[in-house]
Amino acid sequence: MKRFLALVLVLALVLAPAAVFAEDPAPQELPTAVVVKNLAVGEGRANPAEDFLFEFTALSPANAPEIPNVTISYDTGENGPKTGALNLDGFATAAVGRYQYEVTEVGGSTAGMVYSDHKGTLVVDKESDGTVKSYIIIGTMGSPGDKYDDFTNTFTAWNLNVTKKVTGNLGDKAKEFTLTVTLKAPEGKIVKVDSITVLKNSVATETPVNFDENGVATLTLTVTDGVTYTIADLPDGVTYAVVEEGVEDGEYTVTYEGATGTMTEDKAVTVTNHKSSEVPTGITLDNMPYIILMAVALVGLGAFALRKRAQN
Repeated sequence: MKRFLALVLVLALVLAPAAVFAEDPAPQELPTAVVVKNLAVGEGRANPAEDFLFEFTALSPANAPEIPNVTISYDTGENGPKTGALNLDGFATAAVGRYQYEVTEVGGSTAGMVYSDHKGTLVVDKESDGTVKSYIIIGTMGSPGDKYDDFTNTFTAWNLNVTKKVTGNLGDKAKEFTLTVTLKAPEGKIVKVDSITVLKNSVATETPVNFDENGVATLTLTVTDGVTYTIADLPDGVTYAVVEEGVEDGEYTVTYEGATGTMTEDKAVTVTNHKSSEVPTGITLDNMPYIILMAVALVGLGAFALRKRAQN
């Protein structure tokens, strides 16, 4: 019995370290806050590519470590929610305690884009064992009614439709006409053209749209009767003007519907060329007295001829 107990004791001493080692928790990644971004775009619309920048301004204490900016990027046509990770490496040597930062998005100048004006609070806790924990509250701390799930930006764009019509009995419906469309960016804004497309009768074209340093773009469109060009996904606030070039005076009468305006909704422009000539279709009342006299004369002449024949 003594030998058996001794054997059990030896085995316990040998296996105990292994058991303790097996129960040690595996290393875990420290919990880190993320910036939650959302880009909202109207259904069927395309947004340009853009990088959204977030800054962190220390609130307390005064010696809070600097946190690098966070950039969240979207490609052309990409939208919805995304997240950006924070770099908290500066807290490796920070003192134990709580740190607070204001989180703000840096506003941009993209036409059609409304940037979030929400402010957030980043809280970072450095614990005595070196653990760093963090979280972000978007809105006002301590005010449940002023909380948001993310920093939301909204991009708004519209379609401009330009249609040519040729009317009149002398109108040549196969004749080509030239329209010039002038676009201008809203004051202080930049139009990013990577999301703008030009379609001819709903078929995409290679027509370029380029805004110069003054924020102006000019498009030249060749059209015939019934052709509609669509300049799709023009940012909200862009102004436009449409004129026809090269029509000589008296050749056609040119009329416009909606030729100028500002993109605040889908807009339509119609340019009509009319050419016709009056064709006589009947007798007018102004000639009636002469017609009656001619008829009386013809009747009299006919009666005279019949009487002369009867006498013979």
